[in-house]
Amino acid sequence: MMPVCPTPPSGPPPPIFHAARSRRYPAHVSKQMEVEVHARRRLVRAQRRLSTVAPKQAAQSVKGRKVVAARAVRTESEELNGKALMRSMANVEPASAEAMQALADALHNQAVRQFVVGKDARHRSTDALWYKLYLRMDSDGTGLISYTELK
Repeated sequence: MMPVCPTPPSGPPPPIFHAARSRRYPAHVSKQMEVEVHARRRLVRAQRRLSTVAPKQAAQSVKGRKVVAARAVRTESEELNGKALMRSMANVEPASAEAMQALADALHNQAVRQFVVGKDARHRSTDALWYKLYLRMDSDGTGLISYTELK
């Protein structure tokens, strides 16, 4: 039975420019062979660079998409938990004690007008009025009153 692959010759491999350097070929053929070998080497170097650049570019592309997605999630999260609103109101001066008292009185009077009717008024506590007003204002049912719901 014959071997599938011939055994490699023993000894060091022949030099790359062996054919080009030998004097058996005319000078212009030797020069052309050297140019061809040089071009092949440049091609191999370019292919190696390309094989290392493509994975790096793919990784950068994936990383860029992940950064954009994370930024979108972060922005949405900040909108949901009110951080964006807090940042936008960072330079707003807080209301004075008199302004807060006036708002509380106005809300209380509105609660009394809307929820207390006739003889039922004496049986309602202030806490129940505030609770009913709160439930009415919390239109989305989150248990929190947002600035837009307060308007």
